[in-house]
Amino acid sequence: MIRGKIGILLLGVYAVLMIALSIIGGFRSFSPVPYWDMWNGYLDFFIRASHGDYGVWWSQHNEHRIVLSRLLFWMDLRWFGGIGAFLVPINYVFTAIAGFIFCQILVALNPEEKTTLTIKALCILIFVWMMLWVQSENLISAFQSQFILAQLLPLCAFFWAYKSISSDQRAQDYSIACLLGVLSVGTMANGILALPLLTLYAIVSRQSLVRIGTYLFLSILSIGVYFYGYTNPEGHGSILAALRENPLGLLKYVLI
Repeated sequence: MIRGKIGILLLGVYAVLMIALSIIGGFRSFSPVPYWDMWNGYLDFFIRASHGDYGVWWSQHNEHRIVLSRLLFWMDLRWFGGIGAFLVPINYVFTAIAGFIFCQILVALNPEEKTTLTIKALCILIFVWMMLWVQSENLISAFQSQFILAQLLPLCAFFWAYKSISSDQRAQDYSIACLLGVLSVGTMANGILALPLLTLYAIVSRQSLVRIGTYLFLSILSIGVYFYGYTNPEGHGSILAALRENPLGLLKYVLI
């Protein structure tokens, strides 16, 4: 037991060191200069929105409708001077939340062992792995919030969908799962898959017809709204062309 506690202590020191190095790397690498997609996806969006072009909030950025990130862009430019001093820290926050959710999933799957040293050690490792400097490009780029949210929100949606099966607050957890599935649509194009996959999950886990039907309705509605007025970006292949020319390759990509 003593050796186990010493091991947890050493893991804690390792975690603090790795996270500290990641934060230091963020400070050393920080630049207020807009980079790449930020010129049109960040600055141009803000200029158009500030001049009353409300449609720009839902307009495409390539294949994506990055509504949630645009809200963060607007906040950064309106309230924080537009130097990324808000957007970069929020990347760290979202990534930390993802690490926390993974730890919650681990504990939920092992309820009888949630206080054991093994689970504690795994939680520390999972959390610190999420924060490692190896993914520095996601952390220090002010334009990366949608890339993180496109993974985080569906992950949370599935976690709350799982909780809604057996928790004491089933209706509340189910409602949160639906909300997170809808919000996923506003991250990136792949976010539209969250609700259809939640529908499939509800079928496999034998949930009620009402829940399956609600997931299905939200899936159809969100996909319909997403593709209403959609245009294929120049220089990007279309989904229909990929289906005709390489259906197996497209299926493999979607499954991955």
